[in-house]
Amino acid sequence: MNNEKKLLITGSNGLIGSEMVRYFHDLGWKIHGMDNNMRADFFGPQGDTRWNQQRLGARDWSKGQTDYCVTASGLRAFETR
Repeated sequence: MNNEKKLLITGSNGLIGSEMVRYFHDLGWKIHGMDNNMRADFFGPQGDTRWNQQRLGARDWSKGQTDYCVTASGLRAFETR
């Protein structure tokens, strides 16, 4: 049985979300990040957060159940099972 914890982070390209990605990844969690890059719509090219996604590096994107979900914009965490 695989005991690896999986975490879905929404807003993963933003300031708080990207730090959560880095923190939990360094703890050995498998991270699934999601970000709609709305800052680019609100603030134009200077608000684009794709540079931060590239800084974090390619992550293993896969379908499947996660153990936890953290919404960076609302700072809520909840168990998904």
